[in-house]
Amino acid sequence: MKARELRQSSASIFRRSLQFFSFLHYSLVFFLLVHLTWIGGAATAPEVVWIHDGFGVGKYEVTQAEYSDVMHANPSHHEGDLRPVENVSWGDAQLYCETLTEREWSEGRLDRAARYRLPTISEWEYACRAGATSAFCFGDDESRLVQYGWYSENSMLVTHVVGLLKPNPWGLYDMHGNVWELCDEGAYC
Repeated sequence: MKARELRQSSASIFRRSLQFFSFLHYSLVFFLLVHLTWIGGAATAPEVVWIHDGFGVGKYEVTQAEYSDVMHANPSHHEGDLRPVENVSWGDAQLYCETLTEREWSEGRLDRAARYRLPTISEWEYACRAGATSAFCFGDDESRLVQYGWYSENSMLVTHVVGLLKPNPWGLYDMHGNVWELCDEGAYC
């Protein structure tokens, strides 16, 4: 089976198991998966990746208001409650996830078997592309990036309120810009 066909087949299976829900005041998209094999990596050098369990991804980047509510601090340079938090290290992001998990456990709003965590690179990439077989969730035409993501050419080099541009086909916003996302392996996505 060719890489493109495998991607399309996996994406079709995945779309059928996608569930949307709101958890607390954080909007999440939950991916219900059972041993998904997917062709990921760069469009020019695809690689097979395995995602073994379901996972959740925020519909929006973590806002400064959400981060401040949990951590009682706002490290961001470009301040605004609805802008994404920035100037956060990988360790800060891990601590945020741990602190949020502990708080939700103590409030009885999160099952003890669950926890907040950073996505793996494979999980993030899969959620970002929304099953697309192209370089971006919207295809390979880079001229369309301006509709989906803030980047150096359209952002005036500042962050913007989350969710202003188009979401990907699975309802996730700012996956192609605004701020870099941190992944579990310590990498930026």
